[in-house]
Amino acid sequence: MRRFSRVSVYALSWLTILALGGCRSRQAAPSGGNAQESAATPGPQRAADTSKASVPSTKRRVLRTAELALEVPSTSAAETRVAELVERLGGYVASSERLTNADEGEPQQARVSLTLRVPSEKLGSALRELKRLGAGAETERLGSEDVTDEYMDLEARIANQRHLETQLVILLAKTDTVESALKVHQELANVRTEIDRMEGRRRFLANETELAKIALTLSPLRPVVAISMSELGVSARRAASDSVAVAAGVVTGCIRLAGIVLPLTLLFGLPAFGLWRFAQRRRRQQHARAALSA
Repeated sequence: MRRFSRVSVYALSWLTILALGGCRSRQAAPSGGNAQESAATPGPQRAADTSKASVPSTKRRVLRTAELALEVPSTSAAETRVAELVERLGGYVASSERLTNADEGEPQQARVSLTLRVPSEKLGSALRELKRLGAGAETERLGSEDVTDEYMDLEARIANQRHLETQLVILLAKTDTVESALKVHQELANVRTEIDRMEGRRRFLANETELAKIALTLSPLRPVVAISMSELGVSARRAASDSVAVAAGVVTGCIRLAGIVLPLTLLFGLPAFGLWRFAQRRRRQQHARAALSA
């Protein structure tokens, strides 16, 4: 505990000295050419430059998403046109999924799901051009999330961690014991890990806000009324198949019922029939005896 307290006091003392030295160096007047330029620059101009430099960047960082479902005459042709459109706008197709359903006697119908990435400022243009591909019903949903505060907070925290990293590197170079060096090195590793984590999150937000995400679904166009001989033939075959299935189900049910009723009849019906016959015979004998005695 005493060694640890001494190391902690030593580290805090160095950090305080370095911080005071940085403050004094910042308060000192510039030398050389910088001093001449500052002297040559008018006072109002220097004040204006200082105010501009102190104002942080206020660029809005917004995550923009859209969901669009279209009915098109040909999903394959529409998919090709979508890829060309996205590339022309400076984006790309992130993922593609094709779902095919094939019924008997009918052509294969494919449903395509695409994930598109386009520049955020061109999202409106992309949606307008995509809607022109549709020939039937369409569904559209838009969403956005402002992450400007999180992005600016990350930038400020990264700058602070960078400053702390510099101070720890200087302190590490001036340590005179192995134990102190190990402790400072461990703290330095933690700071660098935190910097890497925050920079990864900042890069993710920058990429996500630069490119909007569009979830596009292309479905085959289905006419309101459509009758053809092939469809009538398919319906007739389905009706015949359903009839055979129902008849087979009835026969199967009867067989299963007989398999249940027959053993029960043999087990309980025959003894009951024997008892009934025995009771009838006893009753006739009693009637005959009564008639003779009378």
